[in-house]
Amino acid sequence: MFEENNLSNHEKFLRIFNTLHEVIGEKLNQPNMQFGELLIAAERNNDKVIMNYKKELDFYRVFRN
Repeated sequence: MFEENNLSNHEKFLRIFNTLHEVIGEKLNQPNMQFGELLIAAERNNDKVIMNYKKELDFYRVFRN
């Protein structure tokens, strides 16, 4: 397995993004939901923390794709 220092910036970004995806999925009790759908679910549930960062999270989602 690669050490963190040997990863490219792209690989580091994907690793962090995937961790973020998992954390938000667990927070909303929807671990298998796609990231964009999680943002919509957070809005429906009026999750203040996620909504506070929604614009940035959506940017990262688009950047990842």
